[in-house]
Amino acid sequence: MFNLLPRTNQKEVLFEYRLRVASACLTAFAVLVFLAGVSLIPSYVSSINQAKLFQTQYDSVHAVAGQKVDTTLVKLLSATKGKLDLSGSYLSVSTASSMVSRVISHQSDGIRLTAFRFGADEVVGGVHQRKITVTGQAVDRLSLLHFYQSLQAEKKFQAVVLPVPDFQSAANIDFNISFISLM
Repeated sequence: MFNLLPRTNQKEVLFEYRLRVASACLTAFAVLVFLAGVSLIPSYVSSINQAKLFQTQYDSVHAVAGQKVDTTLVKLLSATKGKLDLSGSYLSVSTASSMVSRVISHQSDGIRLTAFRFGADEVVGGVHQRKITVTGQAVDRLSLLHFYQSLQAEKKFQAVVLPVPDFQSAANIDFNISFISLM
């Protein structure tokens, strides 16, 4: 196909085409920036309002702190503490996956773990505890003994029990070790 336009007209057509492409790109970019701003504004406003609310509650608690403590102050303090204290006792409680990874870190080549059973969480003397039973298979007595002793040496595990019948056979030992995990 032959281009029958003169050279000056060709340059004008090319310039206009490039101008249209550039304006379309700039318009698309501006629309994207606008949509991103519109989608972020509500969360920003919400966080600002929440921060102001917490600050006013905090200031009111400090203003009343010098006065006589009454039940409303106790309620306000507990409500504010519940909202502000994100790093409370919930973070000190170990999760099941962290306990499993702690047990697996003591596993040697001669030990194959097959099951974990978790008991209910209990609070004894202000300490969270959970009974765990680990089931597996050991190649020989020595590897089972090393695994048992390493679990006993762990500070987070107490009352580590390996039943005597699990320790009687010489090879391919199926075992159940139970212990109490401190959370």
